[in-house]
Amino acid sequence: MAGSIKDWSALFTQAMEHLKPGGWIELQDAEVWASTDDNSLPEDSNYHKYQVLLNKAAETIGIKMNVAPLHEQALIDHGFKNVKDDVYKARAL
Repeated sequence: MAGSIKDWSALFTQAMEHLKPGGWIELQDAEVWASTDDNSLPEDSNYHKYQVLLNKAAETIGIKMNVAPLHEQALIDHGFKNVKDDVYKARAL
């Protein structure tokens, strides 16, 4: 979903307004910013450089790319209850 929604606040507000009591919203998103458990991704690596350039490019059109870590609090801030954030690690093979 990252990169495809420009105004997350508007989306969450609209979802809250249109959900019936007992309804829910489900988001599935991936963190755009890759990292490692031991912080071993060098800042001078091509992958890190790609991430920085991707974020800069997205910002020029008003889009924030790495929003997955922000969803939980944003939903709470918009009045959603029983918010659950399941995080799963992905690894390269």
